[in-house]
Amino acid sequence: MTNNELTFNDLPQVIAELRDEVSGMKALLLNLQNRPTQQRENRHRPVTPEQVAEYTNIPLATIYQKLANREIPGSKPGKRWVIYLDEIDKRLEAGNRNIFHDYMRFCRYKGRKVKSIERRRYVEFSLLYIR
Repeated sequence: MTNNELTFNDLPQVIAELRDEVSGMKALLLNLQNRPTQQRENRHRPVTPEQVAEYTNIPLATIYQKLANREIPGSKPGKRWVIYLDEIDKRLEAGNRNIFHDYMRFCRYKGRKVKSIERRRYVEFSLLYIR
């Protein structure tokens, strides 16, 4: 039977084919509705520095130091720090570490910045890392 030439005698057969197609689509839709959906875990949830230390295997004192230096994104609305886990994941995936800043940070003696140590660290950094 072709689509262009339908007669009155072909009508019961065409209706049966349509009924079969509709019942097949209905079964497919029911199957899709009953399939368990995989929910992604909500990573944008506030966590404590202790949980971040456990999650990243970084010591807790280092986490607090990095929070104070604004190296880890977080906020302190009251007495406690609030850190979002998805922001930690983004920071870890990016891997953008400022080695120069970390290297030059240790230019202090007894809490004061010493210019001679800073100059020496700058020369060491240029010799070790800049090629």
